[in-house]
Amino acid sequence: MSRPGDRPAMSALPRAGAEIVPARRTPPPGQPAARRRRPRRAAAPTIVALACLVGGIAARGRVPLIALVAGGVVAVLVVDHTARRRHLPPAGRNRALAAALAAAATLLVAATGALNLVTLGAVVMVTAIATVRLSRPSPAELRREQLDARAAGWQAVAVAIGEPHVQLNGPVVDRGAAGHTYPVRVPKGMTIDHLARRVDELTSALGRRRGEVTVEIDAEWHTLAYIHVREGETQAAAEVLDPPITSCCDPLPVLRMVDGALCYLRLFVRDIGARNMLVAGTQGSGKTSLVIRALRLLVKAPDLAIWIADGAKGRDFGVWKGCCDQYTEDPKAFYGLVLLLEKEIERRQRVMAERGWRVWKPSRTDPALWLIIEESKTFADSPYGAEIAFVLGKIGGTTRAVMVEITVITQYPTGRNVLGMIIRKESVNRVCAHTEEPDAFVLQGGQNTAAIPADAHGTVYAELYGDDRDPRLPRRVIWTSDEDRAATIKEWAGMQAFKVGAEVAYDINREQAQSGEQPPAALDADGVVDGEVLTVRPLRFEPVREAPAPRPEMTFQTARVTFQDMLKNAGKAGVTVKDLIEATGRQRTWIRENLIIPATDSGWVAINKDRREHAYYLADADAARTPAP
Repeated sequence: MSRPGDRPAMSALPRAGAEIVPARRTPPPGQPAARRRRPRRAAAPTIVALACLVGGIAARGRVPLIALVAGGVVAVLVVDHTARRRHLPPAGRNRALAAALAAAATLLVAATGALNLVTLGAVVMVTAIATVRLSRPSPAELRREQLDARAAGWQAVAVAIGEPHVQLNGPVVDRGAAGHTYPVRVPKGMTIDHLARRVDELTSALGRRRGEVTVEIDAEWHTLAYIHVREGETQAAAEVLDPPITSCCDPLPVLRMVDGALCYLRLFVRDIGARNMLVAGTQGSGKTSLVIRALRLLVKAPDLAIWIADGAKGRDFGVWKGCCDQYTEDPKAFYGLVLLLEKEIERRQRVMAERGWRVWKPSRTDPALWLIIEESKTFADSPYGAEIAFVLGKIGGTTRAVMVEITVITQYPTGRNVLGMIIRKESVNRVCAHTEEPDAFVLQGGQNTAAIPADAHGTVYAELYGDDRDPRLPRRVIWTSDEDRAATIKEWAGMQAFKVGAEVAYDINREQAQSGEQPPAALDADGVVDGEVLTVRPLRFEPVREAPAPRPEMTFQTARVTFQDMLKNAGKAGVTVKDLIEATGRQRTWIRENLIIPATDSGWVAINKDRREHAYYLADADAARTPAP
């Protein structure tokens, strides 16, 4: 079995997305500025040029001109070949060629007797250019020196946060304009999961601003982590607030960080697909303003069709009715709309198979589709709520590749209000404003957003695709004024000419007519069934039985001793997590984090994966006599 220590250094690159930000012009606080020392190779062109000048004057008239030209060409080719063999970057190879050309020109001019003021000035200029190019290090070389200096100073950072055992696991990774990454590790027998809770200490030790440092724990090894540092002066935003959007796949600046940096929403990603979104918050918290901001930016995108299911009865999106392909406020009509969406996804899958597409390619004739569900609780509480949630759950895992994005907007992001757990799990983009639901953990990390004041309109927490900033930092929705909204509606008017799904709508009606299916019956205000009742089936409910009383939970020390005794008695057969749950009364997550993971990381417990449920056993025969670390 492989151990964490057997893993090669930096065998996996960090997976956080890169963000284009302006480069930092000044060094971080506490770090000295990089010294630009003049390299010794800078004098090479001058020395070689003087040597060639003396040699050319000495050989004046004694060597044929054709031989001198051939010698110069050969010299340049030799320099170019040597630079390529040593894998120099293009900038270094160009500097070497400039030096060779300077030397060849000097020799040629001096040997042919054409050494006058004009040619001498040309030789001096070429030689000076070569000297300057060699004396000026390339940006890549400066960046490498800067990263090496950061790697050398890591030990001081580890000591400053009280974790001297956290060591670098390879060179500092350059992520371009987005910043750099420290790959770190801890020795055998230790875990590094706790480092994710030391972001504030790391930010202070590295001399960065709040939000510029994030920690990513390796998904496979509990001894490895990646510390991402975002560079750039975020106060000076280099991005344009309203950039020209030419496709629905372009990133949309919809939010601002507390320090002024823009946050981008990616509803559709080229060559990847659609990324669903969940937006939660009370009335007036900025949910609709966020979506309208995206609509404002997408008005110039010619490859997007919009469907709106307005559970707010036209309160905010009613004026947008003429700007989309499909608009409905009725739950019954929305149920028919999701059936139409299901058939449209099936049609797109057939088209992709015929054209050999891996991901749908949005265009004017084949647009991406954005379904906006406003106040989803309205549809969830209707007689069609269960059927709508069932269909959305069935298609939830198939919308990515066909470029169908589902955005759920709700005040109550719990239970069936979000129209099914599949839609909730498939929402990669998550935004949560002030909510009165104390258990509304919208973000993946379980961040409770109850700390946002009720009157902080437009202040949200967000986890956005491709954004590696701390989701616990508040963001502000970029407000779209009423004048801009009116102008956007005028621009969107007439854009709803795609008629996405129109060709499959007839097939749905025909299939339902042939099979005898009909939508569920609706209830009017008096509770009367609207529609034909085909059959009435009696329901039989199973008796409710009381659940067995849970076992008392063991303390950590008692559970640890019990785990060791069970391993000694089980032998090669091993102990499963289910056995430990019954023995200790603890939950599965607690057992894995406190008993199994430390034991497997330290190497004295091995895993038997041949069984249906993994079993854990002592790694060697002597482990029974060796105390657990």
